[in-house]
Amino acid sequence: PPPLPVAPAPPPAAVGIVRGGEGRVVAAPAAAAAAPGGDGQELLGETKKKQPSKLQQFHYIKYNKPRGITSTTDLRQKDNIIKALGPGLREACGGDRVYPVGRLDKDTSGLILLTSDGRLPDRLGRQQAKKDKVYLVTVERPIDDSALKQMAQGVIITTKVQRDRGDREVTAPTRPCRVARLGARRYRVVLQEGRNRQVRKMAEAVGHRVVLLHRSAYAGIRLGDLAEGHWQPLTEEELALIL
Repeated sequence: PPPLPVAPAPPPAAVGIVRGGEGRVVAAPAAAAAAPGGDGQELLGETKKKQPSKLQQFHYIKYNKPRGITSTTDLRQKDNIIKALGPGLREACGGDRVYPVGRLDKDTSGLILLTSDGRLPDRLGRQQAKKDKVYLVTVERPIDDSALKQMAQGVIITTKVQRDRGDREVTAPTRPCRVARLGARRYRVVLQEGRNRQVRKMAEAVGHRVVLLHRSAYAGIRLGDLAEGHWQPLTEEELALIL
C-alpha cells in the first residue's frame, strides 16, 4: 500500500512562542499575546532580567496520532512520529527536541503527549494508577454484555515487560476497569494501567479481535476538536492535570 502522508502541522497562527528570560514554551496565541514585549523590565532605573518560570523552560504538546505512525523518535524507522509531526513543531519549539510520553501502537490512533521535559514520563509513570486512559474500541463482530463484564472485572493476559536486561513475559489478571457499550461492535474502556497492547489482549481473552483502537483521553487531557494528524500546545489548565 502507498505510504501514509505526513501529518500536517497546524497553521502558524495556531502556535506562538512565549519567551521569558532564556526559557520558552510553546503556547497558544492568547498566552503569546499576554507575554511581555521585552526580555527584561525596568525597576528603579535598572533593568532586571526576568527569570523563566518552570513552564517556560519546557514544551508540552498533544498530538492526534493517525494509524500507521510509530511512536518513536528514531529517524531510521519509517513513519516515525517526528517525521509525521513535520518541521513546524521543531521550529515552534526553538529547535528543542521533544519526545513522546509513553507509546501508542502503530495501529492505534489518538492522543499522545510529547515534551522536552525529561521529568514528565517518570512523573506520570509514578502516578499511573491514578491517571485514566480512555480508549474507543471496535471489534470484528458483535460483542455481548457478558464479555464486556468480564473485561471490566479483569481478565488474565500475557504481556511483555521491559527490563534493563531485556523483555520478559508476565501473565497476570488485569485490574478492574470501566467498560461501556457504544454499539453492537463498539465499546469504551477506561484503564488505570498501561500494559503492552493491553486493550487488544483483553478483547482476545474474551474471544474477540480489535479492528480499530483510538485513545480519546489521557490523564484528564482530551483531544477535543483537534484534527487527526495535527498537534497543539497544552493549555495551562491541561498542564495543571499532569504537573
